[in-house]
Amino acid sequence: MVNTMEVLREVGIDIPIFVGGAALTEKNFTVNKIEPAYKNNIVIYSRDAMTALSDLNKMIDEKNLKNLRNTCKNVEN
Repeated sequence: MVNTMEVLREVGIDIPIFVGGAALTEKNFTVNKIEPAYKNNIVIYSRDAMTALSDLNKMIDEKNLKNLRNTCKNVEN
């Protein structure tokens, strides 16, 4: 997953990425490994597919997506 995030960043992909569930059980791995590899982009940990769908539905609203991007930028600083 870390390698994939690095490649996405290198080719200029900057969309939010959802990770979690069976493929990733520890939220700390997301924060410590995946997010740094996808610098300045949004990586969202979801414990399962239903949670990811709920989070995605919240992001459909442009204002919510903008707030999420700002929150992620503030965490990095």
